Amino acid sequence: MKTLSQIFGIIAFALFIQCTPEATTGNEKVYIKHTYDFKANETELIDLVNQYRAGYGLNRLETVEHAAYLAHEHNQYMMTNNVVAHTGFVERADNLKTTENAMRVSENIAYGLRTNEGVIKAWNESEGHQKTLVGDFTHIGLAITTNNDNKTYVTAIFLKK
Repeated sequence: MKTLSQIFGIIAFALFIQCTPEATTGNEKVYIKHTYDFKANETELIDLVNQYRAGYGLNRLETVEHAAYLAHEHNQYMMTNNVVAHTGFVERADNLKTTENAMRVSENIAYGLRTNEGVIKAWNESEGHQKTLVGDFTHIGLAITTNNDNKTYVTAIFLKK
């Protein structure tokens, strides 16, 4: 009887570990994939990114909901902390390398731009951001979030699978 209760205890513990968003087993993080419902303005920006890439003869990027979820989380972080930065990028990249089997990950951010065309223009005028736009990627996830002051945060995560 004691053995049976020990087995149930181990199973309950294992289920608890699996239900947490991130768990560690030794030095390895376990990530949970999330879904994301793209808003119309986000789909529009993805289309503009793909049109931009088409102008260079590049492949169309497919969407990844989990990357968009991480992009939305990053926008929330930037809004909450009143910063515009790539803080936490290495962890987002590791997450996507694990959950999406991404070989390479890059990220563009934007702040305060009123239109999606303005976002593309700003990224095009920045050498690093432009390099990402035309980089060797296959997938994209992005989120657009507006704060109470009507300032817009954009995070786009590019992946090569």
